[in-house]
Amino acid sequence: MREELLDGTGRVVAHYDRRTRLDLPYAAELEAVNISAEDLVRLLFTERKGWVFSAAPEICLLAKANGGTVVRHAHAYSFDLREQQADPDWLNPPLADGLRADEFTATLEEIFPAYQRAFPPGHVDHVLDAEGERANFAQLLAGEVLGPVLPCSGLIRDGDEVVAVVVVNNRAGDPPLAGPWIGQVYRDPAPRYRGLGMVLLRRAVALAAQAGLPAVGLAVTDGNPARWVYEKAGFRHVEESMTVLIPD
Repeated sequence: MREELLDGTGRVVAHYDRRTRLDLPYAAELEAVNISAEDLVRLLFTERKGWVFSAAPEICLLAKANGGTVVRHAHAYSFDLREQQADPDWLNPPLADGLRADEFTATLEEIFPAYQRAFPPGHVDHVLDAEGERANFAQLLAGEVLGPVLPCSGLIRDGDEVVAVVVVNNRAGDPPLAGPWIGQVYRDPAPRYRGLGMVLLRRAVALAAQAGLPAVGLAVTDGNPARWVYEKAGFRHVEESMTVLIPD
């Protein structure tokens, strides 16, 4: 739900999407409207105490300097199918014996174990609260976070076990920061499965092209080595953002 932040005179100084993050109110994708970064941060710290917000780095760094806590530093990427071509061969990638690409038909119980192995302690995207993360994943699959899951999602099985996953949601809005959006992509870290992230990314892009979709976007945490995989797959950097917790 899109909301507005007003200053003391009732003037609109920012827009944001109202969500929940870390079980706290979350002002997602906050955009300033004719206000300096300094004044906006001062107003946020007065009117949105205890909230989480995401915005451009210059705003978030000011918030950090004033006592805010950086929750995430991310980069947005897009594969623009209106300008870039997807190779049709990506639809049917060669895989090692025993591996097969499949439609996204697995349950959360089938796909979550590989997710936990993909982000072990020490990884920039590791989450300490496993049950909370499981609940967040369930909401993602239910379309409650980034919109409904699209058919260009997919997975790879080794026998009956799911070892790699890409979830593509239909995020409300237009590319490059909305539209078809990769909500999750990961693989089991075992050496046998090296390269499957690239396989699923390209397959999702090819399926999106086949369906006539305009683009596929994603966000990745700063410091995540997967960034080079996205760039190698043809995704182009479009935005940098940060997420900050405002102190009570």
